[in-house]
Amino acid sequence: MGFVALVALEGAGSVAWVVLACGLVLTLVGLERRRRGLREPPTRAPRVATAQTLGALDLATHRGIAVIGRTLTLQGATYRVETLPAAASGPTTFLLVNERTAIGLHRVRFFPDDEAGAPEAGAWSVAVPGGRAVLTLHQSPFEADAPWTDLISQAARARGDGDLARGEALIRRVIAMHPTHVLALNHLAGTLVMQARDAEALPIAMEVVEFEPNHPGFAINLVRLLAGTSPDAALKLYRSSCSWFPPDEASDELGVRLMLQLGEVHDALAILEARPSPSLTALQQAALAMRAAHERAAPLIEEACRRLEGKVTDGVLDLFQRALQANPQNPYTLVNVGLALARAGRHAEAAHALLQAMSRVSTPLRRLCIVNAAFALADDGNAKDAAALLDHGFDNFNEPTNSPGVLLADLPSRAIYVFPPDGSAEALPGDALERLERIADALQSTTPASVRTLMECYRRAALVTEAN
Repeated sequence: MGFVALVALEGAGSVAWVVLACGLVLTLVGLERRRRGLREPPTRAPRVATAQTLGALDLATHRGIAVIGRTLTLQGATYRVETLPAAASGPTTFLLVNERTAIGLHRVRFFPDDEAGAPEAGAWSVAVPGGRAVLTLHQSPFEADAPWTDLISQAARARGDGDLARGEALIRRVIAMHPTHVLALNHLAGTLVMQARDAEALPIAMEVVEFEPNHPGFAINLVRLLAGTSPDAALKLYRSSCSWFPPDEASDELGVRLMLQLGEVHDALAILEARPSPSLTALQQAALAMRAAHERAAPLIEEACRRLEGKVTDGVLDLFQRALQANPQNPYTLVNVGLALARAGRHAEAAHALLQAMSRVSTPLRRLCIVNAAFALADDGNAKDAAALLDHGFDNFNEPTNSPGVLLADLPSRAIYVFPPDGSAEALPGDALERLERIADALQSTTPASVRTLMECYRRAALVTEAN
């Protein structure tokens, strides 16, 4: 799927926004802990306009004209009510202009109680005294009075002609003049994606949905970008969107693919069954096959976990391997195979399995895979590669603070087994600290600084655990 370009000639999908925070939180517990490395997006209910946000408008006496110049809050963004440049047929229609970006994205119509007229698909219907306000998205954002619109058109033409460098330069000129111009920012993100510069495009796409949380095309762009690097974050964004906007086939397909990638087959089937479509038939068949495989593997996984909970390791590797053979698409089973291989002393195979599963599990378990793959490499006598993996793969941890009780890094320890979506049973932090110290002893002065920082974090974590 391509990046949704929101210029005059292109439309948008139907997915909504959610705040995405990428900070890390440390949760120090023993066995059977659930850890969150990527903070959950807020699961708030959509904020809708009320009589108060519309200035206690009473349609029985004031009609819609009374709201011109007032502000309205919708899903976290504030809009100013203005008249449309051209009159629309039917009820009087007003433009909602985002106060932060000055971009018009919605229109609003007011209906007294005695006036019929069903809202169109995808509209919000908001009760106000004496009637209701119907809020509707435009097909694409517009800014009627923008003096730099021609530059955006030039950038779009350059990109359409394949001159991506010129298109990028032109759109950056717009952003230099107007840093919150969401159309220009979105266009820049799309241009970067076309140049395979997704890492540069991602923060821009996140900025776009922060500025304008109520345009679905902006959010679906962010979902697509996240899907390539952080499928669990992309799936959280997609799920949040489902309660904000009406179903959209293209975004549903993306959401289902993410669910299947992450082994969440039952949720995928629920969407496919609720919104059947001929174009999604192949996905439904794949999901049904995956569910059957999941059911075949489930008893084997349950027995393996039951044994591990009882501190029995005999036969566990065989159970997990048989479960993986029954359901090869389950990334969590692949992680468990890797962990069982490490316990069996097959360290090189363990590291390979863990790194293979890494990109298919949730963010907390991804870091757990990295750390345990590094431990397996070290146990195989390869301290150098273990340190390199920790140095480049275990990112986004913070420097240890002066207070041993304040640790801002997510610190996975030696794992025993994992379970979806991001649960794990692990040894205490001191176990991981011992392994890191062995890596440092083997490398001496060539130990990367980041690994030494990790050791200090684990040392403090171990102290906190002992104190508790």
